[in-house]
Amino acid sequence: MNIAIVGATGNVGRKTLEVLEKKGLPIENLYLLASSRSTGKKISFKGKDYNVSDLETFDFSKVKIAFFAAGGKISEKYAGQAAKYCIVIDNSSFYRMDSTVPLVVPQVNSNDLKNIKKNIIANPNCSTAQLVLALKPLHDLFIIKRIVVSTYQSVSGAGKAPMDELIALDQYIIQRSSEVQATIRKAYDEMNFHVVTNALTNFCINDLGGFYLDIIKDRQYTSKADSQARHSAQTALYHLVQAFVRWMSPILSFTAQEAWELIPEQTEKYVFTAEWYDLPKSNQQNLISESDWQSLIQVKSAVNRQIEAARNAKLVGSNLSAKVDIWADETLKAILDRLENELRFVLITSQVAVHTFDESKGEATDIGGLRVAVSSAEGEKCVRCWHVLPDVNTHAGHEGLCSRCIINLPSGTGEERKYA
Repeated sequence: MNIAIVGATGNVGRKTLEVLEKKGLPIENLYLLASSRSTGKKISFKGKDYNVSDLETFDFSKVKIAFFAAGGKISEKYAGQAAKYCIVIDNSSFYRMDSTVPLVVPQVNSNDLKNIKKNIIANPNCSTAQLVLALKPLHDLFIIKRIVVSTYQSVSGAGKAPMDELIALDQYIIQRSSEVQATIRKAYDEMNFHVVTNALTNFCINDLGGFYLDIIKDRQYTSKADSQARHSAQTALYHLVQAFVRWMSPILSFTAQEAWELIPEQTEKYVFTAEWYDLPKSNQQNLISESDWQSLIQVKSAVNRQIEAARNAKLVGSNLSAKVDIWADETLKAILDRLENELRFVLITSQVAVHTFDESKGEATDIGGLRVAVSSAEGEKCVRCWHVLPDVNTHAGHEGLCSRCIINLPSGTGEERKYA
């Protein structure tokens, strides 16, 4: 049997895969589908890694059953099209109130599966599915005429996206925070307070101020307000502040409590009565490994030194007025190439080009196999993001804007980010 999972990278999609694996269904070919930004990710099923494919271009005639686990908007757009070729089992809310689509919990009303008219089967929401399983035997015995139910679900106002959907940089900083927290907890247990202060200081200077916070400014300022890219950064910041305020509370008590009262969704009145924060972990490998991020941090530092030298020589004004050419050895070039066009956001420069290492090009750096040249970026300065790009002022009706900022306007589709 050939099966497709739409929304395979989300929590519901992953849980669907877990159930399929436990049930041991005879699956011949499995297709994992998601949006283009997730294309290429790997998900394990029965000990084998599967690549995630783009939902937009998938041919549903390849499968017999398609599980939709990606929300109502995705089901509205794609489920009807898929149902022309296969059976669709929809876990969203889109078809639940459609009288022509059976709403089925197999243990309760499997007979309704005989009346499939559109090749679509709808699932009740998670609360209903659990509830009717318990009510069915009671109804069979006593005939329940009416039941009043209230359900409560947590809702975050902080844009907390699932961990697996976070952009690679945001996943990395949370992973790095977990490592710092382990160090700090051990130091507190052993009364080594100097280790705590060193860990806090180094994390603030090197990981946050000198790297992460510097990079995400662009995303926070210029991405579309409701975009996945912006919510991803907000999610990481939310987890960071929850953890950080606990780390500092025994040392900077008053400051920690003042910050604590401003963090949404707190269940404790005082930070001092809260337990250590449980930083989330991703269910899949980051698109960029931790060692590769460390290499990128070193490259960023080397590039910054070259930009500073160019600024002193009056060749450029700021980082965003610069174009950076990089000549890197095979190992380093593979890491840099992986970020594609998003490398410029990590380096905080308007334009960047990566070339095969050439000893005669650029200026030497303190990293072996890396040479860098800095020049003025070509084009005009975008009035919205301040990047200097050739396409600024080339779009009718959008004077002074680059193409990226145009799609990030309220009327635009919003840019997609994978890495930074």
